[in-house]
Amino acid sequence: MIRKILASVILVTVLGSFAALGVYSAFSKTTQNDNNRIAAGTVDLSDNDANAALYSVVPANGAKPGDFDEHCIKVTYTGTLPANVKMYRGAITGLGSYVNLKIYKGTGNAFDCTGFSDTNGGTPIYDNTLGGFGTTFGGGLALTNAGGSATWAQNDAVTYKIRGTLMDDNLAQGGDTGLHSFFWEAQNT
Repeated sequence: MIRKILASVILVTVLGSFAALGVYSAFSKTTQNDNNRIAAGTVDLSDNDANAALYSVVPANGAKPGDFDEHCIKVTYTGTLPANVKMYRGAITGLGSYVNLKIYKGTGNAFDCTGFSDTNGGTPIYDNTLGGFGTTFGGGLALTNAGGSATWAQNDAVTYKIRGTLMDDNLAQGGDTGLHSFFWEAQNT
């Protein structure tokens, strides 16, 4: 009986070996697909302000109502992807509600606004308080390119005149905005 079982195990092993050889002797063929690639586009934004303040109203004895300062900044988009561009500000201290911020859209190259030409008929694209100006891309001021499109293309450039004016309000006495920044940000569409 043990011999019969042993003979059966040997027979199954031998037959299994031949079956395995049959599996490995099948025909096969491969093909390939070459030249696959992904090349990312770019989003690139620059300005010509050389890190100078767009306004600074800090006379020796302090500013009085109506005192202002203004400068121009040329923003240029050189990315390869179409993008939306927005402007927003950084953190300020208490005086933000008493500073009128005006932003004009135009052309020109000079930081001192020499040769600035308003392309919006003299109407500011923003005319409200500094405190009310957006602080994130989502809440920022949407900017259009020179042709009026919200989508900027490679080499679009626009010059903005930024004016900060101390408002005539008694509550502004002794206040300060603190040093703060403006940001121009592009995000591809």
